[in-house]
Amino acid sequence: MSQSMRGEGAELIGKVLGRRYEIIERIGGGGMAIVFKARDGFLNRRVAVKVLRAQFADDEDFVRRFRHEAQAAASLSHPNIVSIYDVGEEDGTYYIVMEFVDGETLKDRIIKAAPLDPQEVVSVAAQIGQALSHAHQNRIVHRDIKPHNIMIAKDGRVKVTDFGIARAATTSTLTTTGSIVGSVHYFSPEQARGGLIDEKSDIYSLGVVLYEMLTAKLPFEGESPITVALKHVQEQVVPPNQADPKVPEGLSRVVMKALRKLQSERYQTVGELLRDLQRAARGESIPEVPPDLSPTLIVQGPLVPRGKGRRMRPAVAGAVRWAAIAVAGLVLIVGLRVVADWFNVPTVMVPNLTGHTRTEAETALANLGLKMKIVGDGEYNKDVPSGAISRQDPSASDQVKEGRTVQVWLSLGPKVVPVPNLAGRTEREAEVLLQGANLVRGQRNTDYSNEVQENYIISQSPNPGTELREGAAVDIVVSQGPRPEAFPLPDYSGETWQNVQVRLSQVKLVTGDLSTQMSERPIGTVLRTVPVAGSPVRPGDKVSLVVSRGGYTTVHTYLYTFSAPTDAPQQQIRVLLIDALGTRVIYDRLHDAGDPINFEVKWIGTSGTIRTMANGKEIGTVPLK
Repeated sequence: MSQSMRGEGAELIGKVLGRRYEIIERIGGGGMAIVFKARDGFLNRRVAVKVLRAQFADDEDFVRRFRHEAQAAASLSHPNIVSIYDVGEEDGTYYIVMEFVDGETLKDRIIKAAPLDPQEVVSVAAQIGQALSHAHQNRIVHRDIKPHNIMIAKDGRVKVTDFGIARAATTSTLTTTGSIVGSVHYFSPEQARGGLIDEKSDIYSLGVVLYEMLTAKLPFEGESPITVALKHVQEQVVPPNQADPKVPEGLSRVVMKALRKLQSERYQTVGELLRDLQRAARGESIPEVPPDLSPTLIVQGPLVPRGKGRRMRPAVAGAVRWAAIAVAGLVLIVGLRVVADWFNVPTVMVPNLTGHTRTEAETALANLGLKMKIVGDGEYNKDVPSGAISRQDPSASDQVKEGRTVQVWLSLGPKVVPVPNLAGRTEREAEVLLQGANLVRGQRNTDYSNEVQENYIISQSPNPGTELREGAAVDIVVSQGPRPEAFPLPDYSGETWQNVQVRLSQVKLVTGDLSTQMSERPIGTVLRTVPVAGSPVRPGDKVSLVVSRGGYTTVHTYLYTFSAPTDAPQQQIRVLLIDALGTRVIYDRLHDAGDPINFEVKWIGTSGTIRTMANGKEIGTVPLK
């Protein structure tokens, strides 16, 4: 099976980057990088790891832009901006470690529920705006605001991500000649023209996002990215309340001002836009925005008489004639150059389109002078999200002539299958049924059952007949047979506590807490149990022991203080106490390297010893007297 069919980045699953970040699964991707869910083994938390696509690792420009994303985002600290934790490189793999947001993209939300309720639109836009306002105050322009780069956590919090093409807001903030940076449907006119980009460019893109949330439509659509880009420059936006009459007039006017073609006519700051949004949400009046007419330049000379009794006519100045001659000469030169170029068509390398949306692929190909054709009605693919490209022809990295058409197949996402009935089956039978349905076994739990034979399945989740995506997990509960009959707890008093532990395990009982009490009986002798002897118990129940510490009247206290070793990122620290009661574990926890550790040790007798273990290796002893 080809790499594109398995899903790009599959080779990284299970790999540990930087001896710390274990890659778990792919959760997204863009034109420059793939995003994975990972576990930070050092801090034991979930993180997102963005990995630069392999085909760009040797391209200094892409590596520079990738590192710039980390620098740009890391310089910002705001609750509505995804935090950057780390950045690194390992064996040619460049990666950024960032905050993991458990939720969905705004694009997912729009696809599922748009047009959104106006109150929700205002809430989401306000949080996006607060993030942008913070970035702009730090002289950073995002330049690629779109629903795909906005995460909505399960608690409703909005997070802006992907500062990969952000730039400092200076006069040098221009698009690169010959390539348009950003996403064409959310472009500002100045981005489409290759002009000066500033904070008001982000405001325009936010206006497009607002438009899409309110109407479930984009301001401009077209058959190619170039067509859409030209519409941003030349065509009028249909007001949101005309595209959908349910959109309140005030919100429609806010959007239309954000979408003005000229930067000077838009909101000048995000704060101004947010204030009008709040006013519109309260039902207050918002000034009407006049039509955004593209100016038409008319060249006209002074009026001179044509002759006696004749109408006046405009004079054609000599400068205009010379300009016409110059233009004609330029056209001739360009024409000759074009004819020459017909015989020397340059070649380009086909980009990897797998996992990208149709719009992203069209933009990437158009920037290289290539075309795109969608083949068929789609195909199921569990590794590629629905609507994204699952495979392509020619393949990625192939060299082709400019103007070539690249065929692509769109993914329908994982195939949906009904969950089989697993009740009453053995685990092996259940695994065969799940494999046949392209599902996997999930969590395994056990329970007692008087109806279902031991080692057979009692129940499952989800229920039989539920439709799941291929590859999804089904949890099962396996029978342990009938619940054991209760029996009276034996009387263990007078025995050593070590011996009682063995006897409890023999009847499938679990040793619980161990406490001590002064007694005339020898040290370590069991005085009583909790519950008391004769109480009804079943296998699996916990029994605590009260043990004699002899006739000692003093319980000694020692303050034990040390630091976890630093020879490994994490250390399993176990402390054993040896005193008159014998040997027992008094501390067993996982610590980060260098963590300070201190606690009170209570011991009895005339002497004792504390032994400390780190990751199974003894690192020191302390005598007690």
